[in-house]
Amino acid sequence: MSVICSKCGGQTAHRRLAAGEVRRCDLCFALLATSDESIGVRRGPAWKFLLVWGLLCAGAATVDLQRRATHLNGAIQRSSSTREVSESQRAASKEKLRLSHLDRLRALELSHRSKMQDPALLSGDSAEKARAEEWAARLRRDRAFAKTALELNLLAMELVARDDTLTVAQSLFQVASLASPPRSRIEIVPEGKRFKIRIAFDMGAVSWEEAGGNTKHSSTDALRVEAEQMTVRVIRDVLAACGSGDIERLSVSCNRPLQPTEQAIEAVPADPARASKPRPSRMTLIFRAGIDQASAAGVADWRSASMAQVGRGMVVEYDRTRRLRLSYVLEEPQIATEPEGELEF
Repeated sequence: MSVICSKCGGQTAHRRLAAGEVRRCDLCFALLATSDESIGVRRGPAWKFLLVWGLLCAGAATVDLQRRATHLNGAIQRSSSTREVSESQRAASKEKLRLSHLDRLRALELSHRSKMQDPALLSGDSAEKARAEEWAARLRRDRAFAKTALELNLLAMELVARDDTLTVAQSLFQVASLASPPRSRIEIVPEGKRFKIRIAFDMGAVSWEEAGGNTKHSSTDALRVEAEQMTVRVIRDVLAACGSGDIERLSVSCNRPLQPTEQAIEAVPADPARASKPRPSRMTLIFRAGIDQASAAGVADWRSASMAQVGRGMVVEYDRTRRLRLSYVLEEPQIATEPEGELEF
């Protein structure tokens, strides 16, 4: 190992100096550094410190590894014990379900054996008694047997018809209200010993595709057919609910919203390119038909009467469909309004 001179750059061999001796350069005799750190010599205490530090770090790592291993072993033991508890609970639950199923089977078996020894059940007397009780409840119009909206509506009409506190006109009005489409306009007028019933309904209350100013039809012929079918259905439903004994004449009017125009021609679908802007619509009568007491009395059961049978008995009193014109209208949903006016008879 040699020492480099800071003045001339010469190298001087390193050797141990005697007491009081000064280290000089062999070339220029300049003083050289005498510190052991300048020539890269490490002292003994530094190596001892590093050794102690390494031992402490190794001990700390060993302690941490032991702590982690202990924690892992504890987690494994807890998981194992939890699994054992869960399996034991599952087994106990299965056994409980099995015993419950066996108890239910024993109860069913005992019930079956007792029924097989019941003379009333074997002879059919108990079934006949149950059927008689059910039929008596149905005759009393028990609401427990009304499940659908139609059954509930029929039950309500039956109860109104049997209500002795109502007059004939009030009973006819309430039953006709239940049998007619929603939001219908009904009028009961005395005529001789009987009553004349006038009903006006909106096509949109029967078919959602005819609600508002829109229509699903491309011609007035198709519109008239549907209006006539709706009218026939309303006549049949009202007569089936009210009966024909107290009705001298029944008149049913079909209405729908129309936009007034200056022309009244045969309906032909307009060209969408020439679509017009919306105009205020008004509820207008487009078809009306009626049936008198003589024709209504000829039908024994109106509830089972066909549409063709009702159509043959009624008389068309008004038909405006021939004067309608269908056209395309540009109408925004947010500016669509309800038609003006009330339902017309």
